Amino acid sequence: MIVRKATDTGYIRTLVISSGDQLRPIAPANSSDNQLRQFEMATRKDPAWKYNDEIAVPRDGAKKGYKYLKCKFCNKEITGGVKRAKEHLAQTHKGVSICPNVPPEVKDEIVQYLSAYFVGGNASNPPCPNVGGSSRGIRGPMDRFVEDVGNGENASPSPTHPKEHRNQVCMDIGRLFFENGIPFNVATSPSFANATRSIGNYGRRLKPPTMYELRTWILKEEVKTTDEIVNDIKATWKETGVSLLSDGWSDMRNRSLINFLVNNRYGTVFLKTIDVSDCVKNAQKLFELLDQVIEEIGENIVVQVVTDNASAYKAAGNMLMEKRKALYWTPCAAHCIDLMLEKIGELPQQKNALIKAKRLKQGLQTMFISNEWSNCAWENKPEGKAIKKIVMDDRNFWPSVVYSIKTTKPLVHVLRIVDGETPAMGFIYDAMDEAKERIAKNLDDDVSSYKEIWDIIDAKWDHQLHRDLHASGYFLNPQFRWSNDSSNHPEITRGLFACMERLVKNDVMYSKIEE
Repeated sequence: MIVRKATDTGYIRTLVISSGDQLRPIAPANSSDNQLRQFEMATRKDPAWKYNDEIAVPRDGAKKGYKYLKCKFCNKEITGGVKRAKEHLAQTHKGVSICPNVPPEVKDEIVQYLSAYFVGGNASNPPCPNVGGSSRGIRGPMDRFVEDVGNGENASPSPTHPKEHRNQVCMDIGRLFFENGIPFNVATSPSFANATRSIGNYGRRLKPPTMYELRTWILKEEVKTTDEIVNDIKATWKETGVSLLSDGWSDMRNRSLINFLVNNRYGTVFLKTIDVSDCVKNAQKLFELLDQVIEEIGENIVVQVVTDNASAYKAAGNMLMEKRKALYWTPCAAHCIDLMLEKIGELPQQKNALIKAKRLKQGLQTMFISNEWSNCAWENKPEGKAIKKIVMDDRNFWPSVVYSIKTTKPLVHVLRIVDGETPAMGFIYDAMDEAKERIAKNLDDDVSSYKEIWDIIDAKWDHQLHRDLHASGYFLNPQFRWSNDSSNHPEITRGLFACMERLVKNDVMYSKIEE
């Protein structure tokens, strides 16, 4: 007779047998201990174990015992498993602070191991025996009568083919997204990929975290990890210097807010948000606010202050440079390039194309999302006729579109550079020159065609965007410094020496730099 019995891990189907059936001997009592030792020997092949000590903290009354890893190079205590220990040694800043004392050869070893892990899906790890159950060849009397069927009614049968198996898993993940209104772009998050990988590595017996666990110890551990990462970055500020970033925005209540962030090559740290609704156009108030934030960070640490290019911020920036002789105020490069594109868009050739494109926008959207258009249902409607007339009959429309692309695409490329994740200070100077040359080439080097565009770019560059830091960044960038096409424009060396005079206050160091 077959019956279903509940267990801690789900349900099993069991065949009840009579006392007359012959049974094989039960496995020795210490077999699970042997398997545990085999498991530990297998997992200890991970290279992280060579560079960390495992510390066991015994149970203390009601407080449960636990284990953690201790780095042999910096003595940092790491909880959460050997994966975090590897991230610590590889200095990835992913979920754990970096090890400041790890030797280069050890870091390279761990980085290579992690790379193989992500490419191969942990295939390099040795298989682990089924700890706690019967090992192969040592079976109890009931093993031939028991079949694991997962967690009951909701368990899906295991497909016979890997593709079918993956499709089934993807359907379950998709259902999680659909039922809980999770945005699809969450699937592009590295955290999502890491979570699914960790679940797969753990195996089918994983008990998912409860709502209580997520809001208690898991949240606290993540806050602790984040604090460690932030503190590690802050510890590098004195060594590298920082940029203070001011990011203005408006909330749902139409309040004018400023996010203050601190950036260096190791990362960006959020500092605080301040409501500036009562002083957003008051240069003196903005100056006092920026000055106060610099005082909190340390004047000797801040190299530049970046804000948008509004007149009040520009005036506040000039006052700041007048008071603080060892830093620069720099307008946001992305904002300045946006202003260039906006000004170019006001030229007659550009404006006509943009106006017509805006008229087409709604119609084109409707065309692409409607079933009616595929059946030509829109062909006889006024909107469809208007689109057809502009696209097919207006001889000036497409030349205007081509002109717009030729004159704006190089600037959009610069915008992507300054708005990306890679530090752009050493590339802005060359990128702007390259954009101007590309625009001229796109217009067949006809001065009468590109002069108006160049004038707009030069006006914004010379009077708003360009700073000595850009020239210094170009001069010190080895990609350009040792290139055959390197520019020797006098403003580059002037900018370099101006930066040295402003930022380097030590006479001995200044003399060494000059040499």
